Amino acid sequence: MSVTRMQLGLCLAMMGFCPSIFAQNAFQIKGKVDGMTADSVVLFKIVNNKEQFWQKTTMKNGEFTFKGTVDASELCTVHLGAYKSPMKVFFVDKGTTTYHGGIDKEKNLTLAPTIEGNATQDQLNAYEKGKKTFYDALVKLNSKLRDQKDKLTADQKAQIGTKMDSLENALDAYNKQSISTYAKSVVSPYIVKSDFIYGASAADLKGYLSLYSDEVKKSTIVKEINEQISRLEKADVGAEFPNIKLGTLDGKEFELASLKGKVFVIDFWASWCGPCRRENPNMVKLYNDFHPKGLEMVGISLDKSYEPWKAAVEKDGLIWNHISDLKYWQSEAAKLYVIYSIPCTILVGKDGKIVARGLHGAELREAVEKLINK
Repeated sequence: MSVTRMQLGLCLAMMGFCPSIFAQNAFQIKGKVDGMTADSVVLFKIVNNKEQFWQKTTMKNGEFTFKGTVDASELCTVHLGAYKSPMKVFFVDKGTTTYHGGIDKEKNLTLAPTIEGNATQDQLNAYEKGKKTFYDALVKLNSKLRDQKDKLTADQKAQIGTKMDSLENALDAYNKQSISTYAKSVVSPYIVKSDFIYGASAADLKGYLSLYSDEVKKSTIVKEINEQISRLEKADVGAEFPNIKLGTLDGKEFELASLKGKVFVIDFWASWCGPCRRENPNMVKLYNDFHPKGLEMVGISLDKSYEPWKAAVEKDGLIWNHISDLKYWQSEAAKLYVIYSIPCTILVGKDGKIVARGLHGAELREAVEKLINK
């Protein structure tokens, strides 16, 4: 090959025929920690809510620097020496990000840092500033309700409760509006993941993702949301119920598939769960009223040990089928059905399709009655 052709090939590559060159954006993090002089600093990426080692450096005179490249904004945190709390997540993006923190030596912990500079992190700061106004107001009302509970009348408590409900609704609206406001930034999927992913349906999450450009969709967070959609679609409304076989209280095995052809409720709960125990009387009444008409129920416990599970079943009068692998939040059934909070019910129709998720009380009763009488 002639020198001219080699030079031409190199020029073409430099002009864009090697897209990976231009996919990388240079970044640096310039840090300063008051009260520290020399120690290790470790930078982690946050992937699926877990820390993933990225880089390590050493501070000098309380200052440190990280440099590198990113394809897209990365959600990160740092560990300062042996200090591990409180952690603050932030975005690394092209350009310079400044990190200014401090140490409370008496309490032996790090102070919440100020992090700013790159465009994505500045947007996150703006969003969190707005969110903080709602949290501050809620904390103030909750403190009043707690500290003055013996002095407040029933009407005053009710008024505070109404104000708190109103603030929570306003916060929810703010979060949803922010998803659209920051749709051109990875801040938007960050909000979806932080505030909506665990209660949203697959259709809800797909709706959020439809707002994003191809650039935003490259982010790790969007990949995590897509993984959540894939899990949900297997156990969401309209899907065939996932089968599972687990141990019963008497040491046998029970398989959900044995209930196909019947209307049944799967109730995720645990003996240690206060809201679950308070809901149990409603579940007992539901079962007593509709079991003679064909309703079946299966309790899936997220307990860690046998005795508390058995005692709660007996004390609360839960006379239907009960199964568990006693793995707490690592329960195989909870993973399969994408359960993040309890109590949580799954209502299944005679055709084996999931009809509803998360219904309780009157809503669950109404849905069961419709299916039984269908």
